[in-house]
Amino acid sequence: MDALLSNAVKFTPAGGMVRVTAAAEGEAVVARIADTGIGMEPSQVPRAFEAFTQLESGLNRRFAGSGLGLYLARALTTAMGMDLALESAPGAGTTAVLRMRAEAAQPAAQDVPAAQDVPAAQDVKDGELA
Repeated sequence: MDALLSNAVKFTPAGGMVRVTAAAEGEAVVARIADTGIGMEPSQVPRAFEAFTQLESGLNRRFAGSGLGLYLARALTTAMGMDLALESAPGAGTTAVLRMRAEAAQPAAQDVPAAQDVPAAQDVKDGELA
């Protein structure tokens, strides 16, 4: 999410807007980060996910960055069973769409410690349970 929000803010000029929404859509939870920034040609969207890629090249680049943000965001979301896509048009902004399937959106029960398994601060003295 950090890379998606950072890009939305970076590519949106002063006075523009970044909107974050999330909603259930069928068997998934879908988060959208939409901006009113510079946007990009739909043909450039696949390149935006390539490692070390800046869509604006040359010595006169207006925006800093390594070109890894979207590449890593997609790699991580895919590894977690989610889908990440971009919808964009020049001058109309970009919307990042993060789709979490119901099973990916809910942690497995064994991944969440029960309250009684976590010692309270008052039960620990000098790093040992009291």
